[in-house]
Amino acid sequence: EKTVGLMDLVGEYEFNDVYDDIIQYTIALLNAKKMLIQAKANVIKESDRIVLLIDNYVTSLEQAFADKNTTAAKAILNQIMVEKI
Repeated sequence: EKTVGLMDLVGEYEFNDVYDDIIQYTIALLNAKKMLIQAKANVIKESDRIVLLIDNYVTSLEQAFADKNTTAAKAILNQIMVEKI
């Protein structure tokens, strides 16, 4: 049995409503994660680096979304999964 990943599911689609939703949800989740990290900042020593990283991902995803750049969006989503943010 082959494991199906997120990118396998969306890879066949053009830049459409499904992809738009995935990007918007990812941005919302990253922003929520950032707020949680900032709330626990005194516990997490790397919080500043992580918050900056999240801000960079959010900015990049928002730009890819605005540009309707599927390739960039896929690369960013893959990087987020690799980083395990």
